[in-house]
Amino acid sequence: MKMALPSRKDVQYVRKKLRIWYEANKSHGFDPAEQKREFNGALSRLCRFFGVPLPEVTFYKNLANALGHCQSDGEIGILTPHYHSGDFKVWAKTFFHEFGHYIYYVNAEKKANEFEKRMMDRW
Repeated sequence: MKMALPSRKDVQYVRKKLRIWYEANKSHGFDPAEQKREFNGALSRLCRFFGVPLPEVTFYKNLANALGHCQSDGEIGILTPHYHSGDFKVWAKTFFHEFGHYIYYVNAEKKANEFEKRMMDRW
C-alpha cells in the first residue's frame, strides 16, 4: 500500500513542536493547556498535509490497557505526558499511531468517492 508522508522538514517541525509541548507538560502535572499553541501547531501542520479537519483531542490521566485511542467519530484520546510512563519517543509513537487511525477514519465517504473516481478513470 502506498502511503503519502509529509516531507522531512514538516516531520521535524512537528517533532519539535510536540517535544516542546511534551516537556512543558511532563513535569507540571495534568495541565495539557500548557504550551497548547505548540501542540496545535504540530497537529495543524499534519492535518493540512493530509487534507483533514482538526480532530478533537482529549487528554487523559489514565486509559485502561492503552496509551491512546481513536474513536470512529475521529476523536483522539491520549495520555497526558505527566501520566505517561515512557519517554518522549514512546509518547510520540502513540500520538502518530492514533493520528494514523484518525486519517483513515475521517472523511471515509470522500475517500471512497476519490477511490471510485480514480478506478473509473482507469476503466
